[in-house]
Amino acid sequence: ISTIPQESHAAFFTTVIIPAIVGGIATGTAVGTVSGVR
Repeated sequence: ISTIPQESHAAFFTTVIIPAIVGGIATGTAVGTVSGVR
């Protein structure tokens, strides 16, 4: 049984997942740009 409140868990999830998604998009865009330049 998790002792972490739902709110804290949601905040943690958001803090970890959102940057991962944004970072993934940024990385994909950067790679696509470099590939396009080459």
